[in-house]
Amino acid sequence: MESRSFNMSIDRFEKVVELLCLDQKVQEARGLARKLVALGCNPSTSMYGKICLGYSEKQDFEDLLSFISEVKYQPDVFVGNRIVHSLCRRFGSERAYVYMEELQRLGFKPDEATFGILIGWCCHEGDIKRAFLYLSEITSKGLKPDVYSYNAILSGLFRKGLWQHTDCVVDEMKENGVLLGLSTFKIMVTGYCKARRFEEAKKIVNEMSVEASKVEDPLSEAFSLVGFDPLAVRLKRDNGSGLSKAEFFDELGNGLYLDTDLDAYEKKVNMVLDRSVLPEFNSLISGACNEGDLRRALSLLDEMPRWGQKLSRRGFTVLMKSLCASRSHARVSVSLMGKWSKLANQLDGETLNFLVQEYCKKGFSRQSKLIFHRMAQMHHPIYNATYTSLISCFCKKETVNDVQNVWEAAQKAHWLPDLDSCGALWECLLQKGLVKEAVKLFEFYPLSQSKACRIFVEKLTALGFSRMAYSVVERLEGEEGYVVEEEVYNHLIKGLCKDRNDSAAFATLDKMLEKKLVPSLGSCLMLIPLLCGANTTEKAFTLAEQLDSSSVYSALIEGLCLAGKMRDAENHLSSNKVSLDKDIYSLMFRGYCKGNDLRRVEEVLGILVRKNVIWSVESYREYVRRMCSERQFLSAISLKEFLMLRESNPGGVIIYNLLIFYLFRAKNHIEVNKVLLEMQGRGLVPDETTLNFLVYGYYSCGDYSNSLRYLSTMISEGMRPNNRSLRVVISSLCDNGDVKKALDLWQVMESKGWSFGSSVVQTKIAESLISRGDMAKAEDFLTRVTRDGMMAAPNYDNLIKKLSGQGNLSIAVHLLITMLKNRKIPESSSYDSVINGFLRRNQLDEARDFHTEMVELGLSPSVSTWSSLVHKYCEACQVLESERLIKSMVELGETVPSQEMFKIVIDRLRVENNTVKASEMVEMMQKCGYEVDFETHWSLISNMSSCKEKKTAGQGFLSRLLSGNGFAWKR
Repeated sequence: MESRSFNMSIDRFEKVVELLCLDQKVQEARGLARKLVALGCNPSTSMYGKICLGYSEKQDFEDLLSFISEVKYQPDVFVGNRIVHSLCRRFGSERAYVYMEELQRLGFKPDEATFGILIGWCCHEGDIKRAFLYLSEITSKGLKPDVYSYNAILSGLFRKGLWQHTDCVVDEMKENGVLLGLSTFKIMVTGYCKARRFEEAKKIVNEMSVEASKVEDPLSEAFSLVGFDPLAVRLKRDNGSGLSKAEFFDELGNGLYLDTDLDAYEKKVNMVLDRSVLPEFNSLISGACNEGDLRRALSLLDEMPRWGQKLSRRGFTVLMKSLCASRSHARVSVSLMGKWSKLANQLDGETLNFLVQEYCKKGFSRQSKLIFHRMAQMHHPIYNATYTSLISCFCKKETVNDVQNVWEAAQKAHWLPDLDSCGALWECLLQKGLVKEAVKLFEFYPLSQSKACRIFVEKLTALGFSRMAYSVVERLEGEEGYVVEEEVYNHLIKGLCKDRNDSAAFATLDKMLEKKLVPSLGSCLMLIPLLCGANTTEKAFTLAEQLDSSSVYSALIEGLCLAGKMRDAENHLSSNKVSLDKDIYSLMFRGYCKGNDLRRVEEVLGILVRKNVIWSVESYREYVRRMCSERQFLSAISLKEFLMLRESNPGGVIIYNLLIFYLFRAKNHIEVNKVLLEMQGRGLVPDETTLNFLVYGYYSCGDYSNSLRYLSTMISEGMRPNNRSLRVVISSLCDNGDVKKALDLWQVMESKGWSFGSSVVQTKIAESLISRGDMAKAEDFLTRVTRDGMMAAPNYDNLIKKLSGQGNLSIAVHLLITMLKNRKIPESSSYDSVINGFLRRNQLDEARDFHTEMVELGLSPSVSTWSSLVHKYCEACQVLESERLIKSMVELGETVPSQEMFKIVIDRLRVENNTVKASEMVEMMQKCGYEVDFETHWSLISNMSSCKEKKTAGQGFLSRLLSGNGFAWKR
């Protein structure tokens, strides 16, 4: 490069050098630095440092030395320690020390961390002697050893069994003013546990707790500190009877032994000591984040460069998530995003979605906006919850224009918030003054306007925004002439009653009555108690009379009682010529049961017994449900006896059915067995409902044999079990490996013409056959059931994926077509599995057809499917088809082509000397946010320079390529 040709600052060159080094093109970076020197420029030490680190990453240490010598660069401790750390990992500490001496000769000045790295690797290699030599060299240079160096030596001594010398190391630490932290104490305790010096371990624990309250059992605390369960590791004394178990002796000569799994014990202590030799900062940072100690995590982050280590993408991800989720450290995460921009650009879509949602929760709208724009540029998937968080946050913190920008992007992505969050979104939008958007939100749902209004009002009232719903309904009704449906009024009444906006609820009721509309049962059940409490009992009675429902009378009586008007209730009932018969008493009883007022329940129960009232089945249902939920089974059974002792009871089986149902719900199958024997003794024959309850009840309690027995009883007696009973029995047979019985049962269903509304049962049978390796039976079974059409809405997604994975594409395709014929769209992953199955067979035409069909159905192929298609077409020398696929992928905008996909197509186009298409791919690759490697750049430049296409009008490819990477061409 010549100075007159380019107008680029040193900073730009430094960025190019950094990119070259990251791509391990260190020689090109070195050559660029030489040219800068030749042009009279003075490269910065930072640029030289990046080249040195590039050589270190490439493990090219000979060229590294020659480069340092050539440019007379003196590495700082961060660069030098990174080099020493890499050398130790590659060649060991001894060769690393020799290399470090060469670096010293060239101007490098090691610090205590440099020797700490060497000490750690010496201890890791078991060379304690050399570790002590490096420790003495630290002090001889006037440096202060770090706690990590001492920890490494302590761990090394314990690993070698030289625990006697550890006290000297600890004394030296104290003399040098090195604080003994938890990590050091843990090493000491672990080492003494390894050496069976438990008295010393207890002393360490007591030393740790000097400032706190004294530990009652220091040995258990020691085991806990190492990571053992104190109950699983016990120190016992040998009593001398029988064979001696003593492994070691205390100071008094008592034989002691460890009562635990000794292999696991040794493995654990050795693991703790091994991990303490070399500080792995990424793991330490992740551990501190998992423990919630973010202050320590940030301290480790600042310290790790001195120890020659760099932050990994995983460590950065864990750190960012933890900081962002913390209220006190969220702002720190914002600053780290700017400082570690390269790692920030490598965060995956899931992490970015998490960060946006957390920043929105904290009110960091500006940072949320920046990440959102970056995600959009990089074509990362943006979750529904992310759009919801952004709109809610921007409504509170940003301008109307910002909200509308996100709103438009969300609509383009076909965003629809889940119904649980709609209320909050509508509230935010309305408070921001975006009434139009709030109304649009429920209009965007694929429903008629009236149904959208019902959902809108229902969700608002359910979330506590009944006042807003009331005003919206009034506006729609009054300003737009909107005809409010009866169901909308009912939702509104229930929401207003729940929010205790009684006056608005009564006004809505008046509107309904004026329009001669009768409130629903649910609305009346909420209104009547409020009307009684507001001294408008006449209106309550009017509603009760209009509906003429036992539950409404129950609500009426309940309302009068809760209002303290029990006598008024009886008087009103008498004045209306309604006698206090069994139904009224039963209604009162049911109302108290629903209100969970057991005292009043017992009072009314006493009245019913004294008056010799015959109970209704509904009353018994409420009572047995309440008693079983309270696990008062004796009360439920006793009342049943009272009912059955009455005169001839035609509802005897129904009463037993209710008791069986609620006993099973309470998981009390033992009492069910007793109840069945009692039924048999009374001569009561179980009906179809009873047997269905028994089939499902025993299944839910894990008694599969009884479940199957009662199903067989139903079939043998000519009854048709319900779908749930058949489903659970066949599923249990398949899960227990008895597929033959499941098939036999299925054949019975076939012979009787019983059909299902879903494919759960047949899918279960087919999956069981496949898992057993009976592919022939599975294919025959699936062919038969799909031909017979025994169900309305088949779902074979799991089977399609399993069959495709095992190479049975014909039956997999047959199932997929069957789903489509029944207007059931398969999952994207089902199409992916079929496409990849054809690709494994190199049947590209079939794979392309299914891929096209998938896209036309609105399904999104996975990135791996796109990538496999691109690779296969390149291998088949159909690179233009691969290019078409990448362009389609970009146009759809749902997923971004990977850098590898671009590269394989570009390389193939270069092989075919199609530089025009290759340049188009390069431009598209750059627009997707990827950086093109240096070799590809220059290869395309040289090809374009030698062909006639360089004479095309306007800016040529070379100019565009250079300008896109920071070069400006002077004219």
